[in-house]
Amino acid sequence: MSLMLRNRIVYGGIVVLTFAAFLTIFLFSDFLSSWKWFHPEIHSTIETLGGISSILICFVLFQETLVLPNDTFFLVAIGFACMGILDTFHAMCKPGEAFVFLHSAASLSGGFFFALIWFQNCKLLKNLLKNRTIAFGSIVIAASVGLRALLSPEDVPKIIAFYNNKFTLAAILFNTLASLFFLLSVPKFFTDYRQHKNQKSLIFMYLALLFGIAEMIFQFSNAWDGLWWSWHLIRLIAFMITLVLVFKQYYQLSQVSSEHA
Repeated sequence: MSLMLRNRIVYGGIVVLTFAAFLTIFLFSDFLSSWKWFHPEIHSTIETLGGISSILICFVLFQETLVLPNDTFFLVAIGFACMGILDTFHAMCKPGEAFVFLHSAASLSGGFFFALIWFQNCKLLKNLLKNRTIAFGSIVIAASVGLRALLSPEDVPKIIAFYNNKFTLAAILFNTLASLFFLLSVPKFFTDYRQHKNQKSLIFMYLALLFGIAEMIFQFSNAWDGLWWSWHLIRLIAFMITLVLVFKQYYQLSQVSSEHA
């Protein structure tokens, strides 16, 4: 079986499983909304695994862009770095304002850098990418925001629910905007894949679609209900699959580079 055929089978399987998962959530949304499970430890484990996976993906992409410079993947790497850092701080927070704020900030920052690939040819952005200023600045800001929210949770914007465990309009708007950013990047990744036949563009297209839909589910969920847990699991699975596929491609690239050295 050729490598291209195997890749098509893998990506086809991801698409089928994705639609099956969201169809299941849609069909059983009433049941999931009524089911509650308050378990902060499991939540912290899921978010920590997702944060670590995101940071590892960022590291692999940064390493690859040193060998083969690619502004699209460099911007995506920054998005993963910000998401990973903020999600890790989110995992360490107790339920409260900082808890919701850090998740929303993680999703919004990731979605922002995914959507920014449309403007990679902008002169200002080109200069920031060339000297890596945008990466360093974004990572420092993400770490500073996460640390400040963790140490002084009373200072973060009040975007958590104030009654019946329901999210406020601000929290919903944050995550809806993040969803739109992720979905906005989908056609750009698809165009890049059609032009350059780079499998990673296809991977990130699927990932952006997963994140976009997962964040859209946020506005229909309440803290600790079945829908809330569902989109957490979807994000974690998306991170894990992406990490495996990206690392696999990077390993193949390093093997080829070693053979030609």
